[in-house]
Amino acid sequence: MRAWRTPGAAAVSHARLGRVLVPLWPDTGLPARKWAHLTATLPGAVAACWPGPMYNPGIIPWLSGLVVIDLDSAEHGGTLPAEWADTGAAHGSDVLAVLADRARQKVPATYEVRTPRRGTHLYFQAPAGQVIGNSAGRIGPMIDVRGRGGLVVGAGSVKNGRLYELADERDPVPLPGWLAELAAAPQRAPADPRPVREGSAFGRLRGALAVVLSAKEGQRNNCLHWAACRAAEMIAAGDVSESAAEDALTRAAQEAGLEPGEIRTTIASAFRRVMA
Repeated sequence: MRAWRTPGAAAVSHARLGRVLVPLWPDTGLPARKWAHLTATLPGAVAACWPGPMYNPGIIPWLSGLVVIDLDSAEHGGTLPAEWADTGAAHGSDVLAVLADRARQKVPATYEVRTPRRGTHLYFQAPAGQVIGNSAGRIGPMIDVRGRGGLVVGAGSVKNGRLYELADERDPVPLPGWLAELAAAPQRAPADPRPVREGSAFGRLRGALAVVLSAKEGQRNNCLHWAACRAAEMIAAGDVSESAAEDALTRAAQEAGLEPGEIRTTIASAFRRVMA
């Protein structure tokens, strides 16, 4: 299986496959520059201008024509709801297999990356004419989706001294229709749909989200925890529903560049702290 001498060499390889890249700070998954404006990266430009050999390759899936299914382990903050207990699932890959069986389908072999904490990234071609966005747990427990507006740490990266290892280098296959249908399902409607007004609880929540979105590198997790604590106080006061607050916090944290497992763990920790 292919291995690269440095993360920077991996970035050049990804660029040659037509993937749109952003450099991540060495040994992290944090973007080293703003990336929301990117539309393409030329292989020659990546080879000539990558900031350093140890900067990790961050892949922007939807601009690269991809959807990435992120299968977590319990070690990565994944949890199994009670209704899944009788399935015996212990990993996102188990949950995906159960969902495939229920749909009477198979999960096709595709481009696959093993992440440092026993996770798996499955790369698929994005379906034509259908927008697949980011989501955490929408498909099933311990399964996240990185699509439109998302960012994923690419193979060959090193985070906390541990490698994102290429496990299957075949070309990504098309996202199966049954899986696209699950990934594109609409999010839950907030239980309290009152409009956002300046000075209202929703206005205060919007202010907390702005702190997450404007957080500097190295401070994003702390800012998310602070914002989640403020949201939990609003939930406890009955000013906002838990589902609406959690969805809004998750979307803001994803846009800020935090990883799904980290987002879930931080929000849950803040909610427990305040509710206690």
